[in-house]
Amino acid sequence: EDIAIPGAGTGPGNAAFYPLDFNLEPVPEGVTVSRVDLRLTINHTLPDNLRMLLQSPAGTSVVLMANAGGGADLDPGSIIRFTDNGTDGPIPDGGPIQTGISNAHQPGGAYGGNIALGAPAPQPPYATSFDVFEGQPARGSWRLWVYDDAAGNSGVLESATLIFQTD
Repeated sequence: EDIAIPGAGTGPGNAAFYPLDFNLEPVPEGVTVSRVDLRLTINHTLPDNLRMLLQSPAGTSVVLMANAGGGADLDPGSIIRFTDNGTDGPIPDGGPIQTGISNAHQPGGAYGGNIALGAPAPQPPYATSFDVFEGQPARGSWRLWVYDDAAGNSGVLESATLIFQTD
């Protein structure tokens, strides 16, 4: 199911599901995270308005991007991939956002971990690397928070895939 960004109108506001939960309760206890790979299929008329955050079941939060990516539209079917070893680096303020499964950005973005998302999302400061998830339990509810911080633009989160390497 597509998730409107923002959930109503053209912002500012939360995505229609805020947060989007990844239910990993079926993962056996004792399995820990060693690496994270997050893939979002998304479109938006002004990605610079987006603020996105991934939160672990332990409450640790990593900013994926905030007020970055410039003004070029993200067309339907655009894939944004985040990994700590992403060769495209964090998404720059002025863009462009490198899209496609073979491209990977690092979390963080131009402004680091200090730009807040709308309530009830966790508030800053946020970590800017998935390294903080290493050793944490994979089991539980992982949360993706997506917020549009300005009026006049909108988009859709078409899909989200969270992939772990585990210990």
